[in-house]
Amino acid sequence: MSTRLKRPPSPPQSAPASPASPGRTGTAGQQAPFKGIHNRRDNRIPLRTARLRPEDVAEARAYEAAREEDVQPVPEWQEALMLWLSWNSTYQKLTAKMCKAGQNQAKVERMMDELDELRARALQLSEKIINQTTG
Repeated sequence: MSTRLKRPPSPPQSAPASPASPGRTGTAGQQAPFKGIHNRRDNRIPLRTARLRPEDVAEARAYEAAREEDVQPVPEWQEALMLWLSWNSTYQKLTAKMCKAGQNQAKVERMMDELDELRARALQLSEKIINQTTG
């Protein structure tokens, strides 16, 4: 019994491309096959060096300094509101954990401590804001 390897079928012959079809033309007026973007060396961007110049560092520092000057401080009422929202989120997570059986007790206690801290900070800031507006 002889085993021969079969040849793969040859690709079908296509008709010659018309002059109006897109693509590059070869030397004899034949259509050259498109080889993709990877072979288009004429349009590649040359590689830049990875070294930083002192001018680049100085420019980056000047940009960061200008951005810091533009940043407005967060108003106290906005900070207080964010503290209360954080407290609410932590409270919801804590109550969900407490209702499930088999929860890590140390983790629940840490969440309770975080909840107390958030509440104390939010309450202190809220009282300060209220005293400033009424006083």
